[in-house]
Amino acid sequence: MFMFLSDVKDLEVSGDTVVKEGDSLNVTCSVDSFPPSRLMWFGPNKTRLNVSETTESSSQTDLVSASLLIHNVTQAQSGQYMCEGLHLNSSQTRDVHISVKYLREPVITGETSVEEGSALSLTCSVDSFPLSNITLRGGAGTYRNSTQTDPGSVSLFISNVTLEDAGRYECTVEHELRTMCKSVDVFLKPLILSSSGCVYDGDVLSCSCISRASPVPAVTWPLLQNRSEYTLVTAVTGDTVNCSLVLRASEHNRTGVQCVSSNRAGQVQERFTPSISSGMEEPTVTPEKIMRLVSRLEVIVAFLAGFVVAAVLCCVIIKCHRRKLRRHINECDMSQTLEMVNAEEEPELHGHAVGVTDADAEPGELHYASINFSAMARYSPRDAASREETNTEYAEIKREAIEQQQENRGCKKKKKK
Repeated sequence: MFMFLSDVKDLEVSGDTVVKEGDSLNVTCSVDSFPPSRLMWFGPNKTRLNVSETTESSSQTDLVSASLLIHNVTQAQSGQYMCEGLHLNSSQTRDVHISVKYLREPVITGETSVEEGSALSLTCSVDSFPLSNITLRGGAGTYRNSTQTDPGSVSLFISNVTLEDAGRYECTVEHELRTMCKSVDVFLKPLILSSSGCVYDGDVLSCSCISRASPVPAVTWPLLQNRSEYTLVTAVTGDTVNCSLVLRASEHNRTGVQCVSSNRAGQVQERFTPSISSGMEEPTVTPEKIMRLVSRLEVIVAFLAGFVVAAVLCCVIIKCHRRKLRRHINECDMSQTLEMVNAEEEPELHGHAVGVTDADAEPGELHYASINFSAMARYSPRDAASREETNTEYAEIKREAIEQQQENRGCKKKKKK
């Protein structure tokens, strides 16, 4: 009678479990047992793999080995593998994790054509093992790991995009296998500035369309498609373009002018309603024009009223001045008249006798008369001035009478001589 002594040891795994993508994977599972064990390999999906099994016998035990050999290994073949050994009525297993080093092309996602003042969001991601070091550069600065959304990506966010933020952005991936780069260009869509517009000046229509973008936009005027006579001037300063046109307004129906600005990022268009330059009458009647006309009439009426008031004041001032001047002249004339009347009508008094020389009397003959002074009415210049309004015509007649009397006396004296 023979007796069998069974003996089995633990499973052992040898070989490199970390391999580069594209290389060969060779991992061996072995066990020392008596009688010999049976070895099997299972993949990540628990499927049995075909392996080559070898047995080395010794005086007491048998060494059984099974090698897992995969040529040109890929990242999909990485994962959890299992080696199983069967010995008589027992079994034992050993888990083996296979890692494959790999690096994929970096990918930059996000909208690369944005409007000025809007938000810019870019994400650079890369699939690799082990993890890579990712750097994102470009625009107005450098952003290194600005937002780590997951272990294999970096995100960039700019809330208010300016012209300085436009340009090329580069993602650099540093991996132990190699270094890779990926870049994208960020463009700014055209923006038509508020300083653009059109103006009618008589029969001439002048328009200016000012737009900026990155890259520099191209400005076109659909109005000029069917016209041959016009003037077009384009000036470029940095990222801003100023395109101006001039044409005769008689060739245009005055419904509006459209400006189109475009670049590779997009296109924008705006319609201008031409304004009327000062000095040109507007061809149509609108509530705004009526209000403007009414305001002008109010100004004209106010000016005429001021002119009339000023004219009335001037007339009053001139009349007052003339009245004062006439009063002064009348006072002077009245005083002279009274003096002449007193000199002619009142004889000179010497004591109790009055000497009167008559034109018909003999020379040197003296006549005496009695004079009633109470019958004489004397008026001072002040009293005459106070009675100017009522005695003006009388003063004029009196003065003419005195002048006529003086002329008559002069004529008599000439005859006597």
